[in-house]
Amino acid sequence: MNEFFHTLISGAKFLRAKLSGGRMPLQMHIRLIDRCNLHCKYCFGDYPVRNLPPPSTEQIFSVLDGLGRMGTKRVTLTGGEPLLREDIHGIVLRARKNHIEVSLTTNGALIDRHPGLLQDLDQLTVSLDGDRAAHNAYRGEGSWEAAIHAIETGRKSGTPVQLLCTATRLTEPGLPAVFEIAERYDCAVTFDLLAPLYQSGGEAAVRSEAAADDRIQAILDAALSRPDPRMVFSPSVMSYLRSWPISYQTYRLFENQLPPGFQPIPCQAGRFFGLIETNGDLLPCCRTGSEYAPPNVYELGIEEAWQRMPEHHCAACIQTGGNMYNALFALQPATVLHYLLSFFRLPGKKAAD
Repeated sequence: MNEFFHTLISGAKFLRAKLSGGRMPLQMHIRLIDRCNLHCKYCFGDYPVRNLPPPSTEQIFSVLDGLGRMGTKRVTLTGGEPLLREDIHGIVLRARKNHIEVSLTTNGALIDRHPGLLQDLDQLTVSLDGDRAAHNAYRGEGSWEAAIHAIETGRKSGTPVQLLCTATRLTEPGLPAVFEIAERYDCAVTFDLLAPLYQSGGEAAVRSEAAADDRIQAILDAALSRPDPRMVFSPSVMSYLRSWPISYQTYRLFENQLPPGFQPIPCQAGRFFGLIETNGDLLPCCRTGSEYAPPNVYELGIEEAWQRMPEHHCAACIQTGGNMYNALFALQPATVLHYLLSFFRLPGKKAAD
């Protein structure tokens, strides 16, 4: 009853912001660490270059407390590899204390390091890049087995598991393996496209492992051919991404760049969802460019930083999860219906068969 009450509060704050043209952080991503135990060949993290020190436990607790006061419904904890943090279970418990649902994204290799953690998660997201050959080619020998072990461990604990497949030049042939694992363990499936590589001068460059346009379209076609609630993205969002009017190597468009006739999903980044970087910079989303001047949550506090967030000027992008949020928070009927059907279809806190 207590959690239901807080869900109603979050929903009421969302609707009030929606109707008034305001904003509230309903869903937030928080990067907890800029280190990883793996060295994936395509990774967007560039951790040795960024070299951002991790926030302290107290800094993260302060942010979670503030998000709780603001009505945040869900946080996604990511990195780097968040399971490298010794305080990760305490961070999850602090979020839950603030009535915030918690999803954690991991490569799975360190899943046994934190006994009891899974029971306190609302969702475990495990990276699975196609079949064994593709996954190990990017992440190293044995990484596929580690990911499968994490999936099995999560489902045995009763935690809902989501598979995150990054679309690269090796992904498409391995898609059947991802769907087979999802069906075997009753997992959700989601995709991501490679983020650009930002050069020292701020310019964005295409990564060498980026899939060609026809391969990305083939991945979306394969997903669209499987109308299953375990697919996180609604068919309308995948169709929107399939109809991206120019090359996928151009990952975002500004208003003056929109081709005639192309109607973007209204962007909700910075209105109802956002990202807290490892150093505390508050961004609308992970695809925000170097032109953006973010406030810092560890300097200002999350509540003041949220109020000071500048507007961004992106009109459209190919961020997969971001467009799902855009459609959902824009209350587009087909996506809202898909979300509701998925909510009732996917497994809850119960052991897998």
